[in-house]
Amino acid sequence: MLRLVEVITGGKTQDKVKKNAISILKSINMKPVEVKDSPGFIVNRLLIPYINSAVNLYAEGVASAKDINRAIKLGGNHPMGPLELADHIGA
Repeated sequence: MLRLVEVITGGKTQDKVKKNAISILKSINMKPVEVKDSPGFIVNRLLIPYINSAVNLYAEGVASAKDINRAIKLGGNHPMGPLELADHIGA
């Protein structure tokens, strides 16, 4: 299970509401990260182009799916490659 929770507040969200939400998240061993309201927030804005780039590399015949995943695991110290991740999250 992923422990990240991106905490997004609206323009009218009271500070005490945000603080309470963060406190609750921490109490259940989740890791809150505060993010301004924007399309995709943090993870999706970074993750989707990363996965799409890996798909394009594969489609262009630059490398096999196995080698793309292996290169990122070895070269980026990631626990899984981008195409494995796409399968894992259903992208």
